[in-house]
Amino acid sequence: MQAAIRRLFTAHRELLLYLWFGGLTTLVNVAIFALFDRGLHLGWTAANAWAWIAAVAFAFVTNRRYVFGSAAAGVAGAWWELAKFVAARLASLGLDYPCMWALISGLSAGSLVAKLVTQVVVVVANLALSKWLVFASRK
Repeated sequence: MQAAIRRLFTAHRELLLYLWFGGLTTLVNVAIFALFDRGLHLGWTAANAWAWIAAVAFAFVTNRRYVFGSAAAGVAGAWWELAKFVAARLASLGLDYPCMWALISGLSAGSLVAKLVTQVVVVVANLALSKWLVFASRK
């Protein structure tokens, strides 16, 4: 049984690690969003911006080191990856805000419900962008 689990993990290591750290990133995102939206009453648009900043910082470190095992050369390589990572996350943020707006304004969903629903779309977009754009030239 352990050997089968080990083979499964080895065969799907990157995806499983992405799902694990993506889940943690989502937790960071939603927690910061709730703090700023519900706790500090900044409104969903400002809360979403702060949550995005925290989640991007956390995700860059974990994705670069643990998920994709970046082998970018030196400081310049790391900065280039960071620039691509932020650009990719800005693209998925371009999905996040319209989806949240549609759910909140169009369907009268609560802001926290909208945040949770949109995270599914965002996580899938982020996986594709990270794998094929940001960390594509690893090892």
